[in-house]
Amino acid sequence: MRTPALSAWVVVGLFGVASVFLSGCKSGGEPQDRFSAVDKLSLAIDAEIPEKEIVLVIDHSRLAEEKGVEMPASQVTIYTDPGVNTPLLKHNPLVGLDLPFRILVYSEDMQGETAKAVYASADFIRKRHGLDASVSLAAYTEALTKPLAHVPPELVSEVDGEGVTPGYGIQFLSSPFGFEATIERLQKNVMAEGDTKWFTVVDYKEDAMSLGDELPRMKLLLFGGPAPGGMAMAKFPKLGLDAFCQKVLVYENGKEEVQVAYNDIVLFAELHYGNSIKPHHMLNGRLSETFKRALELNE
Repeated sequence: MRTPALSAWVVVGLFGVASVFLSGCKSGGEPQDRFSAVDKLSLAIDAEIPEKEIVLVIDHSRLAEEKGVEMPASQVTIYTDPGVNTPLLKHNPLVGLDLPFRILVYSEDMQGETAKAVYASADFIRKRHGLDASVSLAAYTEALTKPLAHVPPELVSEVDGEGVTPGYGIQFLSSPFGFEATIERLQKNVMAEGDTKWFTVVDYKEDAMSLGDELPRMKLLLFGGPAPGGMAMAKFPKLGLDAFCQKVLVYENGKEEVQVAYNDIVLFAELHYGNSIKPHHMLNGRLSETFKRALELNE
């Protein structure tokens, strides 16, 4: 069982993925009042998820506060089920940007009196990744709604497919390097920024192999900058579901070429809130420059 008093708790889970619980803490180890509603709801939801399935829990707000940035209380739980993931990834590896499953618990304001939960709907997944009607998303929906079964319906919302087109908010780069070399170079350049936390890597191929199944090589890199991320989420807390932390998918296509895909922060702000602000554009530019630098042949 995780607790807000812990700065970092790492548990090695199944499927070759480390389960990491990251949060800040108040002096004396007691949660601050403005976090209480989110803490309570997040813990209740996480209690409905088998511990072995939880990959990562990120407390966006406490991590930001540790860097002197204030934002509404916000925690995202990332959890996995290779039996659900693998068939979807066979249809389109880019679904890996929206897996593992994620539930964000957040407050809209700094008072934090009310906590809400949000997740990406099957409709969103189907439209963003061009999955036709023959692709069942029933197991995906069940995996996200089951932990929310006891949460009052008025506190739960979903990101639907309205305004979402195939490939919405996905930026692409091709790598001239091998698969593992691409990941190493991305990590090196990301961490050279100096204000970034590296959370974990999800190995979808390894997960599939644990089931006796096969996928091309594909890994999801999870990292983020608590200070710039906190500023970007301060008035846009729903971005903690998909734009933050950063998710970079490195995968081999059918020609064994290495591709890199990641989420566009500006487009997700516009999807959730109808507008974006300067920090979103600045972070988009920073990510693009960092990734391109990592993939330069003369670097």
